[in-house]
Amino acid sequence: MTLSKADSWETPDLVLFDMDPEPPATFDDVIEAALMLKEKLDGLSLRSYIKTSGKKGMHAVIPIVQGYTFQQTREFVHTIAKDMAKESNIVVSEFSRSKDPGTIFIDYRQNSHGRTMICPYSLRATPEATVSTPLDWKDVKKGLKPAEFNLTTVVKIEEQPWEGFLEDKQKLMVN
Repeated sequence: MTLSKADSWETPDLVLFDMDPEPPATFDDVIEAALMLKEKLDGLSLRSYIKTSGKKGMHAVIPIVQGYTFQQTREFVHTIAKDMAKESNIVVSEFSRSKDPGTIFIDYRQNSHGRTMICPYSLRATPEATVSTPLDWKDVKKGLKPAEFNLTTVVKIEEQPWEGFLEDKQKLMVN
């Protein structure tokens, strides 16, 4: 899934915070970073949506109004990631540190022309047949296991935490 529509390929419709752990960091560490991110975004009055990546990390996504460039959204994510890195020993915001053991890299570079993210409810090629699953923020707690969201369990979920997502376009505070 691209971060922009086919008819507006050069301007993003989504802002993506891609959070992945580098062992020995765990999914609980990703959850800690995601909750810190939510607090930052809430402080900016931005509504974010969270999902498992279907593998080892999580994605927080903000639908945005038209008119921003990928450079603006990338810098927006990078600025927030740098702020988080100052406040947390496990969060890193620079690609040069993305493979540091025990860290969570917030990959701001994903907010670039032509980059993609796994679609919500997409099956991943893992032994557990995991699924990239939209969640309600209230369900993002330590102890959550990405493997619990798989081909057989996700079809039973009735809640729609991303209902209205595409219509919830927001403005960013960027230059």
